[in-house]
Amino acid sequence: MAHMFPRPIPAQVWADPKRAAERKVYAALEAALSDDFTVFYAVAWLSKQRDGRAQDGEVDFVIVHADYGILVAEVKGGRVGRDGVTGQWTSRDRDQVIHRIDDPVAQVRSSKYALL
Repeated sequence: MAHMFPRPIPAQVWADPKRAAERKVYAALEAALSDDFTVFYAVAWLSKQRDGRAQDGEVDFVIVHADYGILVAEVKGGRVGRDGVTGQWTSRDRDQVIHRIDDPVAQVRSSKYALL
């Protein structure tokens, strides 16, 4: 079983229906990965931009293994899609309501560079 941080997930996360997908991924990573892995959930970061200004952000998961390296992952719930013309990412919830969401690829990329 992977080493999970934080453990357990904070109560406010369990109570938030918008974080159901994150809870499922947390449980799946904990169960599926061996104890050679360390998983950090809801990682907040602060970095310095080239112009000197501070930039803060957050990424859902940072998965670490001594031999395999580091994987940064962003979780989106619902049915996720991307408009090929506009580049807009969306998520369709269980009630078929479409929500605009941040680009998960851009989120992971900025988090990767900030953490490096």
